[in-house]
Amino acid sequence: MQRPKYSLPAKPPSLVEGTQPASLEPTRAGEILRIDSILRAPDAEESKNDEKNANRPPQLVAGKNDDAEEDDPVVIVPGSVEETRFETLTPSHAKLAILISHYGNSASNLQDNETWIREQSLLCLVYEGIKSGVFTFDYGPKSTFVVQNHRSGRIYLNISQEARAAIRDLITWRLIAVLRMMSNIGTVISAYQLTSKGSKYIAGLPSELHDEVRMLAFGPPPYDKESVEVVFDGEGFLLRTRGGFARRSDFSEPEDVSYVTSPHIPAGLR
Repeated sequence: MQRPKYSLPAKPPSLVEGTQPASLEPTRAGEILRIDSILRAPDAEESKNDEKNANRPPQLVAGKNDDAEEDDPVVIVPGSVEETRFETLTPSHAKLAILISHYGNSASNLQDNETWIREQSLLCLVYEGIKSGVFTFDYGPKSTFVVQNHRSGRIYLNISQEARAAIRDLITWRLIAVLRMMSNIGTVISAYQLTSKGSKYIAGLPSELHDEVRMLAFGPPPYDKESVEVVFDGEGFLLRTRGGFARRSDFSEPEDVSYVTSPHIPAGLR
């Protein structure tokens, strides 16, 4: 008995009749792979428009962020950035990138040393910036794990969740890099540094933004040429410089919650 012979079709059936499936290209950070681009092939006119947009020089885009405050206008993307595929950038995003640049930078060659800033130190500086009006973020008390002299515990810190969300935005746009480290007691520590792309971004920002952040990252006169270091001494966070300036931050002193809560009493107990 002879086995029947089967032959494969010359071309696989397309997903949509009359068209061929489009090739799947890897997506960049922040881009969304459109489903309709998979189900249909682009028209000739669409391909021409895509080529024109790809060859178009970076444009300065202005707008307004729906989630931003009215007094927090969107910063236009400077022309020093090679790729302008960012979402709306606010001044708080820009100042946060500038603040990180004073403490964490990537090495430009093999001889340079890389520097990083830890997340708790960064959030402490952000809290000080919120109090002084540099940032427009909000903050609230949050139980946080801290380590000091091989001892660990939880204390309440005035953490800005909006600042943490902005940090994630900068990571998504590849303006900053994140490093995850493991402490000697098994806790995960995050640290951040500015990338080469982030350096090009802050180079095109207005000098007024740099001046605001400099007052936060450096000590007061006559210590205005020394960067501020954040140190946890077991009792709280200390802001100090190498020249002798020192000031205790109230980053670890939670404020009263700005809303009222009441216990729920079941109807049978009332």
